[in-house]
Amino acid sequence: MNERSTEKKDSVRVFAIISVVLLVCLYLATLLAAIFDHSAEKSIFRFLLFCSLVLPILFYVFLMLSRLKK
Repeated sequence: MNERSTEKKDSVRVFAIISVVLLVCLYLATLLAAIFDHSAEKSIFRFLLFCSLVLPILFYVFLMLSRLKK
């Protein structure tokens, strides 16, 4: 049983690290899309901005559900 809880903590930790890396890349892409303001990139900027708002919420929900599953 103790081994199972350490496995779960490790999987949550790996998910958290991956999500941080993904969000940093997403924020960098959003910044670059905002700096290089071309008419075709406005839709890309809107999509990246939307993802910047929605993905952290989804990550938080996933982490809360993993805690509740204990």
